[in-house]
Amino acid sequence: MSRKRTLTAALVQQHETRLSIAQRRQDHAGDALAEATTEKYRAMPYEQYLRTVHWRAFRARILKDRDRTCEECGERYGLIDVHHLTYENLGCERDRDVVVLCR
Repeated sequence: MSRKRTLTAALVQQHETRLSIAQRRQDHAGDALAEATTEKYRAMPYEQYLRTVHWRAFRARILKDRDRTCEECGERYGLIDVHHLTYENLGCERDRDVVVLCR
């Protein structure tokens, strides 16, 4: 489990490289609206945030976009999670703020 917590710089760089220019533009769309909701999500306990409709929809989209595949080992079966690389954008995560990993 500790290997999941300490992602290597190479994994983060590989993850960043995968993002297309179109995805980066899409990430910034709606930043103004995101600002308003960010504080609401940051104020709640993290475990509660993970149960919100917002997080569940975002998580489902990420899993679909990345073919439910662990970005570290390529595993497609078993338990797959979406992990935050940073909590700076909690409530308005961008695709590059998370990584898909197996347990």
